Amino acid sequence: MNRSILEKLKGKRLPYTIFFIALLVRLVHIAEISATRPFYQELYNDAKVADQWGREIAAGNILGRGVPEQDPLYAYFIGLIYSVFGHNILLVVLIQAFIGSLSSLLVFYIGKRLFNPATGVIAALLWSFHPVIIFYEGVLMKEGLAVFLMLLALYTIILARDTRYYRYWLLGGIFTGLSALTRGNLLFVIPFIFLWMIGECKKDFLKTAAVFLLGLVIVFIPIATRNKIVVGEFALSTSRSGINFYWGNNETARGSNFPAPRFIRATSVYELGDFATEAKRLTGKEMNNSEISKFWFNKGIDFIFSHPGQYIRLQYQKLRLLFNNDEISDNYQYSYYRRFSHIVDYSPANFLFIASLGLLGMVLSIRNWKGLSLLYIFIISYSLSIIIFFVISRYR
Repeated sequence: MNRSILEKLKGKRLPYTIFFIALLVRLVHIAEISATRPFYQELYNDAKVADQWGREIAAGNILGRGVPEQDPLYAYFIGLIYSVFGHNILLVVLIQAFIGSLSSLLVFYIGKRLFNPATGVIAALLWSFHPVIIFYEGVLMKEGLAVFLMLLALYTIILARDTRYYRYWLLGGIFTGLSALTRGNLLFVIPFIFLWMIGECKKDFLKTAAVFLLGLVIVFIPIATRNKIVVGEFALSTSRSGINFYWGNNETARGSNFPAPRFIRATSVYELGDFATEAKRLTGKEMNNSEISKFWFNKGIDFIFSHPGQYIRLQYQKLRLLFNNDEISDNYQYSYYRRFSHIVDYSPANFLFIASLGLLGMVLSIRNWKGLSLLYIFIISYSLSIIIFFVISRYR
């Protein structure tokens, strides 16, 4: 790469250019589906539950009822929008497009800080045109917000490592906690971050870990307190962790969310009730949400120990699905709806292409593993958090 290009890559206008390219791509996508088939108005399963929950929050029912079956932050996000602007799904989608463009900017800054400006630009452009995230940012789903918060958490932790400022460790904890409230599987990643901090911070580990933990507590305590007030359970987040674990680890599981266990109706309206009914039938007693989750987690553990060979084959299948280019749909049939958007349908920046470049980069950068250790640990632990449960495209 010649010197003039490198100088341009260091220019102050570059971040704005990346942001506006990402935003333009998303606005074109929204405009096209609005003119042909505005499927963001078609609410299925999780989207329908989130919309209803958001409307209840906007109407003043802040605490709600029961332990939430979904990660709660997204419902409060759209509830805030509804409370200010009314029930307007198109506006939510437009705001998500803006947030998704900020995510592209964060990808650039992370790539620039860990590698160089050119790497940051390439990574940001690939993410700007990644069809799956564009698709899910264009419907009433949490993916855009979740990815933005994860990138923000990763970037602030990198800043904390480089600057040693405690305010960045605090922000890193806050954003990591917020990420976990949009994607519960991030809870699995948090212990690995603390392990990384032991090697990275050495003699300052206790102080930095305490500040990072304080950030997590600031986020988690209000949710846990809300659950204690409403249902008498000091639950950290949702009531689904044990259920999802069993869903992905049972005799009929195939690595993804399909097929569903035989005794449930696989829609958000009925799933929790069906799991509760089956747990009662098997045990003969009533259980609260935490007990139901624990029961199904133990059922998943029983499957692992009673069918070790099948379990190993199942994990291999999950690993294949994780790196397969076929998109495993959830809520919205991606393979069907993508045809209404040329950007989504024809973008070459698919998962297999991006993942292949990422894995190649991890191999080629192995000599600098210490400086990139946070990135390695985050990618590996997050991938494991998916494999432990089941693989679907919007979580990849």
